[in-house]
Amino acid sequence: MFQSARYIPHITLRPFIRYYQANAIAAQYVSTVLPDFSVVMGFQYGGKLWLADKGEKRLERLCLTGMSGTYRTFQNSADFGIILVYFTPVGASAFFNIPLHEVFQTSIALDTFYLPSEIQATEERLITANSNKERITLIDSFFLNRLKSDKVDNLMSEAALWIQKRNGNVKITDLAFELCMSQSRLEKRFRSAVGCSPKKYATISRMRCITERLTPCTDLQTLTFDHGYYDQAHFNRDFKHFTGQSPKHYISTVKKD
Repeated sequence: MFQSARYIPHITLRPFIRYYQANAIAAQYVSTVLPDFSVVMGFQYGGKLWLADKGEKRLERLCLTGMSGTYRTFQNSADFGIILVYFTPVGASAFFNIPLHEVFQTSIALDTFYLPSEIQATEERLITANSNKERITLIDSFFLNRLKSDKVDNLMSEAALWIQKRNGNVKITDLAFELCMSQSRLEKRFRSAVGCSPKKYATISRMRCITERLTPCTDLQTLTFDHGYYDQAHFNRDFKHFTGQSPKHYISTVKKD
């Protein structure tokens, strides 16, 4: 049995955190996760979790997972429970004093950034909590106590949203012009604040739009052309890198309904 629910963070945290997602899975399960628009944090309160595409690397109960340009495969044990934290594009920088590109395609334990005793205490309270409501309250408190809103690069937030609104069909030179800065300066600030390069972020935005629009009835050639692909082979390579599957296989397995 798989149970999932979304929760809205405390009002003070909403400029930095989009939502929390609580997942409870009774049996062992393997899941494929596509790249998202921000880094993600996980608060495990039951069972164990492995990053299956990294040689069965077990993840710490409380960890930060950086952005990725390709799919990732996770495997959980039975009786698994986790609260996932989905940040706004630059929201994580309000809580972590590091350039976010340093965690690109990797997962790092939270006791790397905070006192191990604090992380252990948080972990114990999450495990003994009686409900998701209690866990969300604990996680809200965790972030409220560590919030440093002055660390957020609001201009790079605008840049990320500019890319998203155009579904990744952008030229980085145009974005730099819009923001009145050099392309090299833009790329450096964007990587630090968001967690990947603007070009990579545009690719993620474009591929997420394509996967959302893809159905068994979709004219694949028209869809790819609309998103700036003029070579079907090029698109097929990018799609498989992003999802782990060919477009036809993705439709038959993920979008079959």
